[in-house]
Amino acid sequence: MTIGETPVHAIYNFLRTLRQTMAIYNTHIPVVLWDGMSWRNQVFSEYKAIRDKADTPNERKLLAKKEEYKKQAKYIEKALGFLGIAQVRSLNMEADDLVSIWAGECRDSNRDYTVAGIDKDLLQIPGTHYNFVKKDPPRYVDADEANRLLMMQCLTGDTADNIKGLKGIGPKKAEKILEGVPMERRWDKVKSAYREHKASNLESDYILLKMLQSWSEYDNDILAKYPIITESKPDEDSTSKPERETTECEHNVSQEPSQDSSLQEVPDGDTGRAEGN
Repeated sequence: MTIGETPVHAIYNFLRTLRQTMAIYNTHIPVVLWDGMSWRNQVFSEYKAIRDKADTPNERKLLAKKEEYKKQAKYIEKALGFLGIAQVRSLNMEADDLVSIWAGECRDSNRDYTVAGIDKDLLQIPGTHYNFVKKDPPRYVDADEANRLLMMQCLTGDTADNIKGLKGIGPKKAEKILEGVPMERRWDKVKSAYREHKASNLESDYILLKMLQSWSEYDNDILAKYPIITESKPDEDSTSKPERETTECEHNVSQEPSQDSSLQEVPDGDTGRAEGN
C-alpha cells in the first residue's frame, strides 16, 4: 500500500488494529508504549542481534521489512498525536518492562487493565491479555501461570532474543521438568536443571528474560549498573527510535493510566522517564 510512491502499509495496519482494539475495549483509555534503548544490551551485547542478520534471503527480507517499518514509525507517532492517543517511551528500557511496571501499579491500586500485544513474553505479566493479531478471546493469566511461563523461558531460552537457555530443552521437555512443581519451588527446579546440564548461563538468562516489576527495581538494580545511553537527540520533526531498539510496540490499555511524576515531556508529545528521579 502506497500514497504516491511512499509506502504506508505499516501506518494503515497499525491505526486499523488500534481502532479495532479500542472498539473492543471501549471503556478503557489506550496508552501506546514504545521501546527505548534497552539496558539489556549492556548486559549482553548480542541481545537480539540475531534479528539484524542478513545471511539468507529470508533474513534479508525480514530485515528490509524492519527498515521499512522504521521509516514509517515516525508518522505513526505523529498520527497518534493528532488523534490524542497517549504514547510513552522510556529512555532506558523496552516497552515490555514499562507495561509490567504499570500493570503492577494497577494491581496494587486495584485498577482494571488489559495488556494488548502479540509478544509471548508479555504473558509474564499477571492480568488480562488480548492478542490483537490472533483476535482470540481475552486470556487471564494469574500469578502462578505468569511465574511458570517465566521459568519455562529460563529453561528453553528465547532464540528470537538470542538467549540460549538449556541445550536440547524445548517447550515439551520444559513442561515435563516443571510438571506438578509449585510456584515457590520452581526456581530451585530450574537451577537444578542447569546444574545437571553443567550450564553456567542461568543468571544472565534470568536477568535478560525477566521483566522489571517496579520503578524501585529499575532505580536500584538497573539504573545504578546500566546508565541511560542516548545516541542522538531527536530533531523537531521526528522521534525516530535508536538503531539498536526493536521494532515492536505494545499497547497497554488501562482505565486509569499511571501518572508517574518522573515522566517527562519529549518531542511530539512523547514521554520518557527522567534520569535520576
